[in-house]
Amino acid sequence: MITKDVKKNDNEIGSQILEVLSIKDMHIAEISKELNVSSTCVSKNVRSLEDANLVERNIFRRSHVISLVKKYEN
Repeated sequence: MITKDVKKNDNEIGSQILEVLSIKDMHIAEISKELNVSSTCVSKNVRSLEDANLVERNIFRRSHVISLVKKYEN
């Protein structure tokens, strides 16, 4: 089924995004180039990761830098 394949692919891309962000913060275009997927696909997955509070977007003028959410333990 096509929708299952798309979901699976999105999950894989989301995992890959988290992996590259564990090395350094990146722009959408950098992530896209690193993973060899479209920036539209990266943006969609980043929004999902933001909704899950796994990544955050820092905006500097017109530039969006994506980073992992820092979690602190007490």
